[in-house]
Amino acid sequence: MTRVSRFLNEISVKDFKFSLHSYNTLLIQLGKFEMVDVAQNLYKEMISNGIEPNLVTLNSIINILCKQGKVQEAMVILSRIFQSAMKPDVFTYTSLILGHCKNNDMDSAFKVFGRMTKVGCDPNSVTYSALINGLSNEGRVDEALGMLGEMTDKGIYPTVYTYTVLLSNLCQVNRVRDVSHLFADMKKRDCWPNEHTYTALISGFYQSGNVEVATGLYHKMLIDGLVPNTVTYNILINELCNGGKFVPALKIFDWMTKRGSLPNIITYNEIINGFCKEGFTDKAMVLFNKMLKVGPAPTLITYNTLVNGYCQQGSMENARRLMDLMKGNGCEPDAWTFTELISGYCKWGKLGLATSVYNEMLDRGLTPNQVAYTALIDGHCKDEKVDFALSLIERMEKKGCYPDMQTCNAMLNGLSKEKRYAEAEELLGKMEEKDQAFSLLKRMMSVDCKPNYRTYRVLMKGLQKEHLIVENCADAVSSPSLTEKDITFDLVSRLLVRMSENGCEPTVETYSTLVRGLCREGRTLEADNLVENMVRKGLSPNEEIYNSLLIAYCRNLKVDPALEILNVMASRGYEPTLVIYRDLIGALCKADKVEEAQGLFENILLGQWSPDVIVWIILIDGLLKEGKSDVCAKFFHIMESRNCTLSSQTCLILAGELSMGDNLEDALKYSEIYWWSRSKLEQERAWAFEGISNTCFRINMYDMDSDGLNLIDRNRCCGFKK
Repeated sequence: MTRVSRFLNEISVKDFKFSLHSYNTLLIQLGKFEMVDVAQNLYKEMISNGIEPNLVTLNSIINILCKQGKVQEAMVILSRIFQSAMKPDVFTYTSLILGHCKNNDMDSAFKVFGRMTKVGCDPNSVTYSALINGLSNEGRVDEALGMLGEMTDKGIYPTVYTYTVLLSNLCQVNRVRDVSHLFADMKKRDCWPNEHTYTALISGFYQSGNVEVATGLYHKMLIDGLVPNTVTYNILINELCNGGKFVPALKIFDWMTKRGSLPNIITYNEIINGFCKEGFTDKAMVLFNKMLKVGPAPTLITYNTLVNGYCQQGSMENARRLMDLMKGNGCEPDAWTFTELISGYCKWGKLGLATSVYNEMLDRGLTPNQVAYTALIDGHCKDEKVDFALSLIERMEKKGCYPDMQTCNAMLNGLSKEKRYAEAEELLGKMEEKDQAFSLLKRMMSVDCKPNYRTYRVLMKGLQKEHLIVENCADAVSSPSLTEKDITFDLVSRLLVRMSENGCEPTVETYSTLVRGLCREGRTLEADNLVENMVRKGLSPNEEIYNSLLIAYCRNLKVDPALEILNVMASRGYEPTLVIYRDLIGALCKADKVEEAQGLFENILLGQWSPDVIVWIILIDGLLKEGKSDVCAKFFHIMESRNCTLSSQTCLILAGELSMGDNLEDALKYSEIYWWSRSKLEQERAWAFEGISNTCFRINMYDMDSDGLNLIDRNRCCGFKK
């Protein structure tokens, strides 16, 4: 597709014009390959060439975006359908449902489903399959089964894919009887399981611990004449190897090659890892040599697994030769390759070679980790080379890699064996001194006294001082405060590690406090890294974290990541405040993305907010304050077209604000709406002439406070020409 796109660009330069049909054909194909950026560029090119898109065009773009979960962007295209007096069809609605399901936002998916049925657009099997898949992925299997029943009651036949998704999820929750009934129902409807169905069932039953059932299904698959694919075989081999059942794993490996299903790198790595764990490194090497001869090429994981296997056996010469071989084969050793060798040499008492590998590691620009340093320190202490071990601790700290309990214990044992008790006590004192602040933090948290960002800054300052003392930066250590530029992700990471080591395991609330503080200081990169860190640790960001990131992105005009965060929030059922929407719309307008801002505004109108509040926050406090009066007027006209009813007071406020810009016509219009909504007596009292042509009158203005939560009453004098 990339070559096709390049070719089309070349001929377009030669004034060769594409038709609407040509663009649509290409967009449909780009959608199949999920080439979002190329499709969006093609769509923009089509518009710039004056070709008016039809429903097929807009549906293709919506589908491409929704496949990636970019529902907010798809809503912008949906608004184009309405603007062009077209009607969304089943494809449009199904794509939006798919997008919401991708984002795990089933409430929004069902809202779209309800809307399509309300307007008389009948769902098809793909619509139901998307909803069933979404419900199943959220663990709502009973609701998914209910949707399947509704689907069949309406005479819509489920596809193999529909059944496969449901069967897989039923397996994972160990509902064997339901699987049996559904499997029978599937065949009753002449919908026969394929290799993907069996693979899903086998995987599901293995994950739920039903090994016998999973193995039985594999044999049933063969009896039914279906050929397992590589994914099926990999699932079987992985489960058997993890269970230490290497003989059946090897039988399946041999069987798959005989049946013409080529093992891939995952297959080989699984079996090699299983052999090495059980000490059968020689058998693992047989497979490795086969890989070198016929492929697939070994990866870094393959080499590191084998190096570890040899190190565990004490075959250090083979481990070293293997590392030399991987270099010769163009696979560069990483930090873990060297760490495995260092640990192995130390374990088997070959300290000279361990030190040599350590130096080679440094020469290659790789940073040793705690495991490597601890192995070296422990090895030298056991070899009664305590002074060298102490020098390694100093070197370790200079590199910003701080000793953990295992490292210190190894050092304490070495000092104690040589009866150097004073130094051992000094080391123990340093350990306690370093963690004194964290002990206080632990006590603080135990009595439910929540630390704020200032607390964490104090702790980070202490960690920074430790690091600078090691680096002998006396001037920097004397600095009274920690500046924003001094806060790096490395420093925040050290804080989290030290907290964990001292029994203060970081929680979602910890991350939330840190992210909020970093965002306030404009440190969005560090905040992003921190969120990635928490996700890796299995923690889910809360609403406050997403709000903090959104506000910071808007402030820095990083609108693309801001929209991504908005999509993620929607997928998790979080609704940003109108103040955050105001900031995002303002940022989009500043970034010349008015169309996206409009799509977002139209989406806001579908929410539960009062039209008056939307005008106060989005239009008056947002767009007009930023000098975007034209966009403000445009958005107000959209509200009018949607029959959004405003109070007379809001009309007057908006009129007063517009009169300060260039939109006098709109200002007069809204002041007139206000004027005629009042009684005759109020009209007579309101006018007070000052000068010949200007009429000024005082009204109550309402502003939002900084958090957008409360209304503040103030007076403003608004002038209009009578």
